[in-house]
Amino acid sequence: KLLQLQRGEPVMFMSPVDARKRGVDDGDRVRVYNDIGQMEIQVKLTPPVKPGQVIVYHAWEPFQFKNGDSYQGLLPSPLNPIDLAGGYFHLQPMLMMGTPECTDRGTRVEVEK
Repeated sequence: KLLQLQRGEPVMFMSPVDARKRGVDDGDRVRVYNDIGQMEIQVKLTPPVKPGQVIVYHAWEPFQFKNGDSYQGLLPSPLNPIDLAGGYFHLQPMLMMGTPECTDRGTRVEVEK
């Protein structure tokens, strides 16, 4: 039953309170944007998400989003902080190796239907 909650495409989790204010229903496609970029994504309404917050979990590739515009285009820093840590074997950024990277939880966005 739990697996049926995932619709096989990128989803954004959103507070039902915020969704009501914007006329958004569960399963709607919305535009998420800020002054850096935008994306289109499907919404999953869930009460545990606080009003004023949206959540998009990692691992969605840009090709899975309309026009390739993913959540990564909304983040203000393309810099991987691990690039600045030199001389440590266990902290070496390697292309396509799942190394740590910047995920800015404080990124401000707006959502519209």
